[in-house]
Amino acid sequence: MISVSVQHTVSAFDLAVSFDFEHGATALFGRSGSGKTTLVDLIAGLKTPENGEINVDGCIYFSSDTGINLPTEQRRVGYVFQDSKLFPHLTVAKNISYGCKSDPPDGAKMSFSEVVDFLDVRSFLDRAPNTLSGGEKQRVAMARALLSAPRCLLMDEPLASLGGGHKQEILSLLTKVKREIGIPLVYVSHNIEEILQLIDNVVVLSHGRVLTKGTIEDVVCNLDKSAAGEAFQRSVAWSGRVTSHDRETGLACLETKAGPVLVPADSVTEQQRRVFIPARNVSLSITDPKDTSILNIVSGPVVRVDSTPDSASIVEVEIDAGLPLYAHITRFSAEKLGIQPGMNIFASFKAVTFDD
Repeated sequence: MISVSVQHTVSAFDLAVSFDFEHGATALFGRSGSGKTTLVDLIAGLKTPENGEINVDGCIYFSSDTGINLPTEQRRVGYVFQDSKLFPHLTVAKNISYGCKSDPPDGAKMSFSEVVDFLDVRSFLDRAPNTLSGGEKQRVAMARALLSAPRCLLMDEPLASLGGGHKQEILSLLTKVKREIGIPLVYVSHNIEEILQLIDNVVVLSHGRVLTKGTIEDVVCNLDKSAAGEAFQRSVAWSGRVTSHDRETGLACLETKAGPVLVPADSVTEQQRRVFIPARNVSLSITDPKDTSILNIVSGPVVRVDSTPDSASIVEVEIDAGLPLYAHITRFSAEKLGIQPGMNIFASFKAVTFDD
C-alpha cells in the first residue's frame, strides 16, 4: 500500500499531489518537468514537503500533522536511479554490499547470495563498474537496492539510458521483482509503452498537479498528447487470463472481457497478462472479415466518431467491444463505410505489444 498527499514548493514550481493505491506497482507518468522526480525524492526523504502525509505499508514516513519526518535511512527505501550511481572505485560485489548498512526486521532481508542469484549478477562480481554494460549496471543497482531489505522500491527512469535489448532485459527483471518480492514499487517514466509492461496503477502529472490517476487500463484510454507527449498515439491496454498455448502455431490465447485474443506464445509466460493495442493498428469492417491474415477480430457498437487533432483526414472511432477499443482510420474510409454511432462494426488488430 502507498498513500501520498503532499504540497511542496521549490522556486516557482509548486507541487500538490495526492494518490492512494492498495496494491500493485505505481507509475508516476508525465512529461519532463511535471514533478515526477521531485515527488520520488519526497517519498525517499531526500526532500521534505511543506505539509501532507506519506504512508508506505502502514509506516508513516512524513506527517505534517504529527511532526513525523523519518530520515532516509529509517524509511527503508531502495532507490534505483537513471544512471545507476555505482561507486567506480568498488567492485560489483562491494557495490552490492554497500546496500546493507543496517539491521532490518527479521525475515525482511534477502541474503547477499540470494540477491546475486535472483538478479543473475554472480558472473561479474569481481569486475569494476566501468567494465559493465548499461543493463549490467542497472542489475547491480537493483541488487544493491534489494539487499537493503527495502520497504518499497523507487525507480527514477531506470531504462532511460538503455538500448532496446537492455531495456527489455531490465523490464523482465523488474517484473520478476514485482511478482516475487511483493513490495510497493514506484516507477518514474514518460514512456507509456514502457510502463504498460510493468505497472498496475498510474498517476499522470502535469506542472505539479495530478491530471488523472487509476488503473493502467482506465488511464491509458483517456491519455492524450498534452500529458503523454507528441509521440503518444491513442491506445488501449487489455488484461486477461492465458487459457492455452499452442506449440504448433506458436500462439497463445488470452481471454479478455472482449473475447479471446491470440498473441505470440513466446510473449506470454504467466497466467495473467496484458495486451497493448494502438489505435493505428486497428482496421474496421461493416461485415465479418473472413479471409484475412489478421487473427484478432472483435465486434461491437460504435460509440462515437470524432476528428483527431493530428490530421483533418483522420478520424477516431471508439468501439464498445466489451472493453473500449479505438481505431484511427481515414475520413474517406469512414464515409465510404458509413460509420455512425450505434452501428455494429468489426474491428481487426494485430496485438503487437505485451507486458513481459
